Amino acid sequence: MNKSDLIKIISETLGDEGFKKIKSMWYLESEECFAILELEKSPWGGQFSILLDVIVKQLDNSNVPEPINGNFISWELGQYQVDREIVKKNFDLEDDSIPLFERKAFIQEILKYRAMPFLKKVSTIEGIKHEIINNKMIRHHTMPKLWDFLNLEVERYPPVN
Repeated sequence: MNKSDLIKIISETLGDEGFKKIKSMWYLESEECFAILELEKSPWGGQFSILLDVIVKQLDNSNVPEPINGNFISWELGQYQVDREIVKKNFDLEDDSIPLFERKAFIQEILKYRAMPFLKKVSTIEGIKHEIINNKMIRHHTMPKLWDFLNLEVERYPPVN
């Protein structure tokens, strides 16, 4: 598998759900937000990662989202309820130990059952609030501008147990 194959898999999987593509970024637009998935390539080799983000339109003047310009610190998919090592291995296109059909199935599955549901949830302000309240990791990754805008009554950096 090469980068073009990876982009095709992502485009086909997300395109069926209404995501639009700009460069190496796919986004779902609502009245309030842009929910973003960005494909990021390692500068050192054929490793890729998937970053998830959201831009609240009231906080950003652009009509079209730009990569790494959101209201979360771009958040790697491998940090969201999945085994990070399995994600890294499947997005390492230099690792040829995974058969092509298995890698493609894994990527489609993780997009369909992890990335898309999350991005659909955070495509509204209420959805963003819900995710921040219920996920301590997202609280930690929320940019101050968004945190202040949402005016949430939860502890931003909960103590580590």
